[in-house]
Amino acid sequence: PVAPNNDILPFSVELRAGQPAFEQLAYSVRRAVIGGMLTPGSRFPSVRTMSRELRLHPNTVQKAVTVLVQEGLLQVHPGIGTVVA
Repeated sequence: PVAPNNDILPFSVELRAGQPAFEQLAYSVRRAVIGGMLTPGSRFPSVRTMSRELRLHPNTVQKAVTVLVQEGLLQVHPGIGTVVA
């Protein structure tokens, strides 16, 4: 399990073998939104920050963020960053 610094990542991610890491990351974010740990309008950590904290390749993190944007859970605002929808 990855226990990130909660000041940087306001949710936890437990990576397990057998399922793609981007799917596990997306699931963790969904769970955090449903559980109220991530609230609408709050800033979402950058791909670079999450990559460093979770020790995942940036492309893996970007893929999870892309899925969450397509699902409508995250919104990307150029020049501002990513926020919870």
